[in-house]
Amino acid sequence: MGLRRLGPDAWLELEHPRLVEQREAKVSLMERMGDELLITLPAADEPSAELLADIESIFARRGHDRPDIDQGLHPLDAAARLIREDLVVHVEVDGRYLVAGGSVCFPTRWVLADKVGQPLDLVHSPVPGYQTDVADRVTTFLNRLEPGPGVWRRNWSLMPTDDLCLPGRHDYLPLGARPESLWFRTERQTLRRLARTGAVVFSIGIDVEPLSGLAADRPTALALADTIETLGDEFRAYKGLAERGDDIVAYLRDNRD
Repeated sequence: MGLRRLGPDAWLELEHPRLVEQREAKVSLMERMGDELLITLPAADEPSAELLADIESIFARRGHDRPDIDQGLHPLDAAARLIREDLVVHVEVDGRYLVAGGSVCFPTRWVLADKVGQPLDLVHSPVPGYQTDVADRVTTFLNRLEPGPGVWRRNWSLMPTDDLCLPGRHDYLPLGARPESLWFRTERQTLRRLARTGAVVFSIGIDVEPLSGLAADRPTALALADTIETLGDEFRAYKGLAERGDDIVAYLRDNRD
């Protein structure tokens, strides 16, 4: 799963250079698309209130100014508007973890309505090998996850746009897009168990940069080229690289600008 332990104050990126920009983008998106980007079941209400209180306490402890938030908002909505990260709440029901709610303004080609109310094995069904190779390990890990800073990993994709909000279903790369016009999109993903309710919070922080900029950093470019080359056919297709992977690898290896 590629998970690493978080340091005591490393869960939220409150010093991120695009924190304010991304918070403002959330407000704008919620005004236009709120019903698509915020969905909660009753099971998310109490964990969301605990999550909001935790985030507010982190702001106070770390000396950050807390933006004014409408007190009438659902606590999950309010919590997500304080930070740059998107938030998804999971609750355990009969040994399975279900998505009880989410505030997801910056999805990477997925739709929140498809996930809420579903167990994790169905949520991740598009991921090659998840059911056979990963699902049981994820459940075991979540069962053992203790309250505290939590864990993190980073996921990546290549996109034809730097737009933050990309709802959809895996239509990643148009065949005609030139490698130098693509964008390298990463997700800083964390998992953290709440102390009182025991719910597990999944956070997603999005970063986007031009692939051309990454290609100019030779060690990083070569590392990404190696990663793409080692992907199996199913994962290449999942990441939209079935027809484009070799061209992108060649670009990353040959670029000298």
